[in-house]
Amino acid sequence: MFEMMIRASGKDVRIQTHDEPHIDEAAAVLLVEEYADEAFLNRFAPDGTLQLALPGCYFDEHPHNGAPRKEGECCATLVADALQLTPRFPSLQRVLKYVLRDDTQGSGDHTTLGGTMKRLHRAFPDDTTRTMCWAIRGLRAKLREAGCCSKDFRVDAIREVIRSLVGDEAATHWYAEVVRADNANQNWQQIAEAEIADVEFEEVCLPGNVKVTIAVIETDNPRMHVVALAKGATIVIKKEGRGNVQIFSRLGSGVRFNGVARVLGIAEQYARHALNESGQPQVLDDALLGVEGNPTGFWYYFPKMEAVFNGSLTERSVPATALPLPLIRLAVIEGLKPPRLRAGLAAIRRQVQECK
Repeated sequence: MFEMMIRASGKDVRIQTHDEPHIDEAAAVLLVEEYADEAFLNRFAPDGTLQLALPGCYFDEHPHNGAPRKEGECCATLVADALQLTPRFPSLQRVLKYVLRDDTQGSGDHTTLGGTMKRLHRAFPDDTTRTMCWAIRGLRAKLREAGCCSKDFRVDAIREVIRSLVGDEAATHWYAEVVRADNANQNWQQIAEAEIADVEFEEVCLPGNVKVTIAVIETDNPRMHVVALAKGATIVIKKEGRGNVQIFSRLGSGVRFNGVARVLGIAEQYARHALNESGQPQVLDDALLGVEGNPTGFWYYFPKMEAVFNGSLTERSVPATALPLPLIRLAVIEGLKPPRLRAGLAAIRRQVQECK
């Protein structure tokens, strides 16, 4: 969890959110700083602490404990609604539209404010406060842009907005973080492109003569899976040095990970002996295991990216999986099969026992 102190309505407020916050959380903090009144703080931060985008809190749109995702929302839009800001400011509408799109569709363009924020997090994971303050300054500039906030959220464009508002020195100082991110990520990219030659790309034939290419990688390089996907992998299984595993798919490949999430969730429960009195996994319901969320506490299925995460940049507190990489590979292949052809509970349990 990440914490930072801000001032809102003349009071000190402690913000609590997930690790390495996204641009929509930065926008939510900005809205609280700019517009929160005493009534808002009394309702949502009576003890001086405001939670944003933490599982189950008021300002979290993600599915939690069986409750579905709040469609069409992100942390910032939920805060704006609570502050009753939504219909009032045209510039705010542009900001909210941008951060909502970034949060729900991803930062495909690394030159935008949200994309650069993620690159800064990856390159400098210990500088979260610095990165958050940088992003908030960029959003505040867009909010105060002369005329009406434009649709351009590229960092080059925001630098010019800052220059028009407060001068060259401030704009140069703000843009220095962009240069810092570019240099760090270029270094990661070069290392990944050199090391990809040592990665094995395995072609797997699924039922129906469907072929996928799987790469299994152990690395802390944040660019390695991107390079592997660009080099032809359909699926990348990436294990970090701390033991957590993320599974990515290539955009447009057509693979679905709902079955993968189910098999991994069941296997994890067997590996951790999280079983009921009948010796079966405590969470078996497809309505939980095969939809967005993290019902077992170890694997989060994100259908919009077709990815499964055992912890991530924003969820560093998730314990590392108890499953070894060979079993995770088997679980991925098994989960990609049609439901009627997948291994049953007994077979999954046997595979877990054999891999120990």
